[in-house]
Amino acid sequence: MIRVTFAAAALLLAGTANAQSFYPGQYGLRFCELRQMGLSLEQSRSTAMNEAWSNDRPEVIVNYKGKPVSLDVLDAVKIVLKTCPELAR
Repeated sequence: MIRVTFAAAALLLAGTANAQSFYPGQYGLRFCELRQMGLSLEQSRSTAMNEAWSNDRPEVIVNYKGKPVSLDVLDAVKIVLKTCPELAR
């Protein structure tokens, strides 16, 4: 089982502070694909977020380890850490 940490979430989604509603599966897979193609961490983050962004989905906030966090963020981090952990940094 992969543990999602706030450090991982911050690292993978840094620069996407307004990432309130997005498709985590699409983000995770695209992020890994872009990193495998050789794009930088920042380019991969922003491109994946732009492609996965949704104005049609409601934001779901959960309490994770005492802090409010978007469920989409937790799911996206889990997908990235499972799909391409070596490229997440």
